[in-house]
Amino acid sequence: MFTVDAMVVAAVLLPVFLVFTSLGSRFFDRGGDRHFRAAALGILLLIGLAAVASSVKVLLIGAS
Repeated sequence: MFTVDAMVVAAVLLPVFLVFTSLGSRFFDRGGDRHFRAAALGILLLIGLAAVASSVKVLLIGAS
């Protein structure tokens, strides 16, 4: 569903998305496939660790 709040968030985040997409494209052009893949996997690892840490916190402390 499209609400006003969702549209505002999308409008605010669109420039951020475009900047990081441009940076990723430039990084790929300079570093090649191997470096881009390593960076992407590193970011996914950080996201996974953050998700696990958040889940452990909820299990140990409780939902807040």
